Amino acid sequence: MEFTTPVVTNEKTKVHVPKRIIQTMPCGLHRATLEQAIEYIPELESLYSTLPKEVMNDLTNDSESWLIDIKIHMLMKGMYPCIPNWHCDNVPRNDEGELQYGFVTPESKPMYLWISGGPATLFLKNGFSSSVQNHGELNTTIREAKFETEEMPEQTWIKMDQLTPHRGQSAKEQTWRIFCRLTHKSLIDDFMARQKVSPLRRHSQVYLPYNFNW
Repeated sequence: MEFTTPVVTNEKTKVHVPKRIIQTMPCGLHRATLEQAIEYIPELESLYSTLPKEVMNDLTNDSESWLIDIKIHMLMKGMYPCIPNWHCDNVPRNDEGELQYGFVTPESKPMYLWISGGPATLFLKNGFSSSVQNHGELNTTIREAKFETEEMPEQTWIKMDQLTPHRGQSAKEQTWRIFCRLTHKSLIDDFMARQKVSPLRRHSQVYLPYNFNW
């Protein structure tokens, strides 16, 4: 398999939500449609209006073609808002939930990521070939190879696919962070579809330093 690097688009934003407003918002969204996103978290309409052109074009023909994930974190120094080890998003899983990296196809739709500010997500500077079968093997391969990395810029839409490794970093100070991911519905397999309970996130988690995979 060929693991890839992200594409930094020229679609930058200037989305600022005051702390006093963030504190009144839900924890986020889980695979919400754009209509649901506007209903549940209207405070982020300035972000929704900047969705990448590819996404907006698809939504014109099918209003539920792209799904929105949002996570809102209040972070203390040392907390990770996302998985701290190397992994890829939306890798297919079988009915038992086991990862199937080999089922990713080059024709698959991309995903788009956005963050309001730090801590920044880490990506690789260069792609590489590997036959890893799970996130644990991927994490070990990248760490042992000591590949060069780069940080994801804030307030910018980042394009990636199901074979774009990345990992979270810990907060360097007390801060609020908003994360958004756009996923085309074709990437949601049967196992992942069963995990959705509600488009509204009522709970949020952070990660602490620990060598794990799932």
